[in-house]
Amino acid sequence: MFDKSYLRQSLRKKRNALSAQRQQQHAQQIAQLIENTVLWKTSEHIGLYHARDGEVLTTPLIQRIWTTQKKIAYLPKIMDATQRLMHFVPWHEDQSLILDEYNLLLPENSDKTSISGCSIPLILTPLVSFDEFGSRLGMGGGYYDKTFEAPETRPILIGLAHSLQYSSTPLPKQMWDVPLDAVITEKKCLGFTQRGCAALNS
Repeated sequence: MFDKSYLRQSLRKKRNALSAQRQQQHAQQIAQLIENTVLWKTSEHIGLYHARDGEVLTTPLIQRIWTTQKKIAYLPKIMDATQRLMHFVPWHEDQSLILDEYNLLLPENSDKTSISGCSIPLILTPLVSFDEFGSRLGMGGGYYDKTFEAPETRPILIGLAHSLQYSSTPLPKQMWDVPLDAVITEKKCLGFTQRGCAALNS
């Protein structure tokens, strides 16, 4: 039987074992690959995350957004843990971050500016593992699956990962799991859906 808990623990350990230098290197390589995609070039609103626990660093991407006046970065905010309701809040360069009750770093006064993730055309997601079919293994909270469960309103979902997070064994899928359109690692871009492949075109 496929043990999700064991896989999460194993891959989190591996990504945390990456040196700070390697983390920075991967982040820059991934940012360069994303910056060349047609979706990045045409998207004014981009949802991403503040990296922790060895996740791919998003600092280079955020800096690119801030230096491009036509783009706005958004961070995820848990609105209701019981309902697994997650919104996104804009993060501007002049805003400092504070820890919220869920241990997430968010801009100050984020309660007044949250919007639905489905109104953002491009969402860059963290992940623990992914496979060749675009299945995503997260931390187990189910927030991304719940937030983007409706296919008709779902934005382009692109996972950011270190290549070592790839699972050669297909990940187990539940009926509520939301697949990724693409994954970008430090080595390459991988499209899994028709729109994901189109979004990765340069």
